[in-house]
Amino acid sequence: MMLRSRSLDAALPPRLAALLALAAASLAACSLLKRPPDFSRGGLELVYTVEATPQTAGREEALAQAAAGTIGRRIAAVGCRGEVRAAGREVRVRLPAACGPKMADLTRVIGVGGRLEFREVDAGDPLAAITDRAPPEAGVALDTQEWRTESGLIRHTRTLKGTVAALERFRAGLAPSALPPDVEPLIEAPPRPGEPVRLYLIKREVGLTGAAVQDAEVIMDPQMGRPDVSVTFDQAGAEAFRALTRRLVDQKLAIVLDGRVTSAPLVKTEIPGGRARITLGSAQDPAVLQADARALVVTLRSGALPSGLVLTREAIIQPSR
Repeated sequence: MMLRSRSLDAALPPRLAALLALAAASLAACSLLKRPPDFSRGGLELVYTVEATPQTAGREEALAQAAAGTIGRRIAAVGCRGEVRAAGREVRVRLPAACGPKMADLTRVIGVGGRLEFREVDAGDPLAAITDRAPPEAGVALDTQEWRTESGLIRHTRTLKGTVAALERFRAGLAPSALPPDVEPLIEAPPRPGEPVRLYLIKREVGLTGAAVQDAEVIMDPQMGRPDVSVTFDQAGAEAFRALTRRLVDQKLAIVLDGRVTSAPLVKTEIPGGRARITLGSAQDPAVLQADARALVVTLRSGALPSGLVLTREAIIQPSR
C-alpha cells in the first residue's frame, strides 16, 4: 500500500498556515543575520587601543570590552555585519568588502567618542585681560555678547573669535595660571569649513551627560531648513535637565560633543519634558549634514566610547579568491 502525504497548507487552517510561513521566514532571516561575515573578497581591519593613563589605570581591559560592545552596536545600526573582538587593551574591528557602500557612514560612527555634555558657560571676563596682551598676528579677537534679563539686568558672555587653527594655537600657549581652575577653554565646532568660530570658557562641572539619553532622532528645523538631532532623556535625566536649566535661567548653556561646543543657547526658562536639541552647523552640502545627523543619532543611541581609545593600526584584508 502506498501512503500519500497531504500538503501542509491543505491540512492546516489558512490562518495557522500563514503564521507558520511567517515564522519560517523570520527564522530564515535570523539565520542569515547570524552568518559570519564573508571576507573572501577582502575588507578592512582597524585596531583601537585603550591608552594607559592615570584615568584608565587598572581598567584598560574592561574599557576595551565595553568599547567593543559599543562599536559592534554602531556597526549593526549602520547595516553592516563585521567582526568586533576585544583582547587585552585592544579592540580589533574587521569589516568585509560588502560593507564598502556603507563605509562613509561607518567612518562617521566607529571611532567617534560620542561624549555628550551639558555645561554652564562662564561669563568669560578673564579673556579680556589675556587678549590685551595678545599680538595682532595671533589672529584672535575678543567678542562680547550682551542681553537684558526680564528683571532689567545686563548680562554678557565674552568669547574669542578666530579660525580653529588660530584659536587652538592661542589655547596651547595659555599658561596654566592664566584661567580660573573651575573653567576650561573649549572651541566651537565650525559651522562650515574655514569659517571663524568662538572659544568659550566653560565650567568644568558637568551638569548632564549622554548617559542620560534614552533616545535620539533626526528632526528638521523648519526655519533654518536643516536637520537637527533631538534627544530624549530618561526620567532621572529629564529631572536633572530641568533643574540645570532652572539654575541657568538668563545664562548660557553649552552643549559639548567630544570637547567641541556645538551650541551655547541662552536659557530663557526652565525646560521640562526631558528633551533637548543639538544643532550641527550649516554644511554646504545638505547630504553631508543629513549623514552627520544620522551618524550622531547612531552614536548617541549606542553610548559613548571610553576616553583614551585611539586608532593604532589600519590594514587592508586581502581577498582569498
